[in-house]
Amino acid sequence: MHHSGFRTALIADVYHMFKPSKNFWRGFDQWMFLRGQEVDPYRSGPHLTQEQIDHWLPRELQAPFWVRFINQAMMNYHDRVKEEDFCAPRVLHEAALWLEQNRDADKFFLTIESFDPHEPWYAPEQYRNLYVKKPGQEQVISWYRDVKPAETELIERTRMNYYAEVDMCDHWFGYFMERLRALDLLDNTMVILTSDHGHSIGDGGYLGKRGYPSTPEVYEIPLLVRFPGGEYAGTRCRNIIQHHDIYAGVLEMAGMAPPENIDGVPFLIDAIKGNPGGRDHATVGWGTAPTVVTNRWWFNCKMDGTGVLLYDLDAREPFSTNVATRHREVVDSLYVTALKDAGGRFPQWLLDMAKNEADAPGCSPIAARA
Repeated sequence: MHHSGFRTALIADVYHMFKPSKNFWRGFDQWMFLRGQEVDPYRSGPHLTQEQIDHWLPRELQAPFWVRFINQAMMNYHDRVKEEDFCAPRVLHEAALWLEQNRDADKFFLTIESFDPHEPWYAPEQYRNLYVKKPGQEQVISWYRDVKPAETELIERTRMNYYAEVDMCDHWFGYFMERLRALDLLDNTMVILTSDHGHSIGDGGYLGKRGYPSTPEVYEIPLLVRFPGGEYAGTRCRNIIQHHDIYAGVLEMAGMAPPENIDGVPFLIDAIKGNPGGRDHATVGWGTAPTVVTNRWWFNCKMDGTGVLLYDLDAREPFSTNVATRHREVVDSLYVTALKDAGGRFPQWLLDMAKNEADAPGCSPIAARA
């Protein structure tokens, strides 16, 4: 976009983007990496005391990995005494400052990557007080395992801390939008808000995110678009859209042709006009399991075609019943779709891994066939 006259910037605290060889900053006129998220080695001390570890990490979860995780994650918050010191506020404040400093640009493209609301779910006290009404054992990380019946109270505490962090992010996104308005940019700027994934916090008896079994609370993500001047406000679109379509959509609205063949499908004009869009399905590969979603079906299995889960999205409670054995032709067709979207074959090393992984609860004994 730089070569088309856009001034470009990346402002992010997602430390994974800046690891060696990642190079997500390439092509931007300016980029800024804000340190201190999760286990980014932002600080080397002081380490948490055992009492502090016990406060933030329940004793039953204190395996060596999680102790190291909570120690680094909470150590990164030392000296963050004001709300503006927290990660999401810093990212959105710097993004707003970039707008101020670059008002002379005829056209701009600003990418903002906020890691929050991401674990550890730790927000300033004023947000936590909206939900956490009494002192007690804190729980701010994900376990990546099934929830035990005795852990109901810890799950509820996790949700409260998650809600608090979402509120913080919402407030500071509002701050960013207000700065757009104050800088007189709302009438000529498009704003796109999305996420990379959701999270199960006790949903389906699980805490974490995973590719098998895949679930809507992890896979179905928000995509909000504000057109310049608020045009088309209130319009809703139920088309199937994937992340790489956003790139195609931005080029579409900027009147630019892709620099090369891309997999993304433009979607914004279809959404405005109420057209069905260019996709009849979405395929997601996560670990050793593909998921294919259409307007009617939710298909998930291991890469070798075993452990099939098929849900009818037209049913009253779609995810209560696996209907794979009733619709073998649908299972086979959607497996072929996943295979095609993977380039015609799955890597052998992932197929080998899939054979050794446990079947998901409630999966069908039938196997998809290519």
